[in-house]
Amino acid sequence: MNNKNIIILGIDPGFYITGLSILKYTKKKKIIIKYIKEIKFKKKYNYIKKMYYLYKKINKIIKYYKPNIIAMESSFLGKNVKSLKRQIQCQSAIILATIHNKLSIIEYSPKTIKLLITGYGNSTKLELKNKINKIFNKNLNYSKNYDFSDSIGVALTYIYKNYNKN
Repeated sequence: MNNKNIIILGIDPGFYITGLSILKYTKKKKIIIKYIKEIKFKKKYNYIKKMYYLYKKINKIIKYYKPNIIAMESSFLGKNVKSLKRQIQCQSAIILATIHNKLSIIEYSPKTIKLLITGYGNSTKLELKNKINKIFNKNLNYSKNYDFSDSIGVALTYIYKNYNKN
């Protein structure tokens, strides 16, 4: 049995919007959403400024919530190589903030996240969001985007894989 609370920072890295969530897994095997945020970058900023802003935001969240682990969605080649490059740049800023704070980071593929949460690795983002709403018995319509629900999904994946919570 888990003898201490675990704090997980879930991150869905994105060049225009990065989803963040803090989940607390308690000694009593309860999962609590402590924080949900989407970091939206101004389009006028170049990628260097965006990455610096992301690095600073992640640092600030780590200092405040003191997570035990960072769980992040891994990169994948979607529509084009340029999108993949931008996603990797975001991940680099996140990894740097993680290392700076002496934390560990683990990555999960979108397929793994969807499989563990919905039971189907090719489920849609809407299906993932709906399943998360069901798990928490809430209507988490924080945003029209799926970045926050993806960040919750990656943090839940860490809990399910490491604490057998299903």
